[in-house]
Amino acid sequence: MGNNVIIVNSNETVTIPSGAGDELIPDPNVSFAYNIKGEWGKSKNHTYKYQYKDIWIELTVIRTNNYALPFFTRVGGYESQISISGTDISTALSVSGYYFWGYDEPGSYIFSVERTCPPVIPIDELFDKKTPANSYLVGYARYNSTETAASLYFASDAGGTAADFRFTSGANSFPYYVAYYPITPTGTVAKVDSPSKQFSSTKIDNNHIIYGEIRIYVGMGTNYYSMPANTYSSKIYCFISTN
Repeated sequence: MGNNVIIVNSNETVTIPSGAGDELIPDPNVSFAYNIKGEWGKSKNHTYKYQYKDIWIELTVIRTNNYALPFFTRVGGYESQISISGTDISTALSVSGYYFWGYDEPGSYIFSVERTCPPVIPIDELFDKKTPANSYLVGYARYNSTETAASLYFASDAGGTAADFRFTSGANSFPYYVAYYPITPTGTVAKVDSPSKQFSSTKIDNNHIIYGEIRIYVGMGTNYYSMPANTYSSKIYCFISTN
């Protein structure tokens, strides 16, 4: 449990003092760690690197003034976008609402991305993954709405403008490729070579649905000698565009 923090201006930051995750330490007999109850110690039961598996942040939007629009002009729907970014974090929250009579509530939807790969992917597991058809599963994308059709697309930057996917470590990097395998609607696995390549929803029983696998693979010449030994990281940005 932490203290409330008020964000007034853009680019202000919130410091999270501790990490979270389900990573295990290599040898609980020689290192201190946490047990399943979050208690610090050293024994065969103290195997967790972090005290918590997840950190939950509760976000509340507070109005900054009591200004009111003229009576007839304030009727309708209102939307605002809140962008959140940081270390391994990049997301946008859409806040919407409606006011007064005779106005249909804006359409709602659910969009989620589930990661299936481990926090660190052994590089040798990628060396034989070199085509969209023979690629490495890293996650699933899901979209569902009773009202709104949509399209899914991917990018290598938060602005959604590029598809130059790379694993990086300091000044070193090497490229890889993203592929999407649509399950609903059904389709064939396809390389994501541009953010303009979009995957549309299908309507089933009055639900607009997108569901598919996010996969990665490397170039034909990639091997142990393609990059210096190190830990590399990368991000795949997933976007939903409602129709």
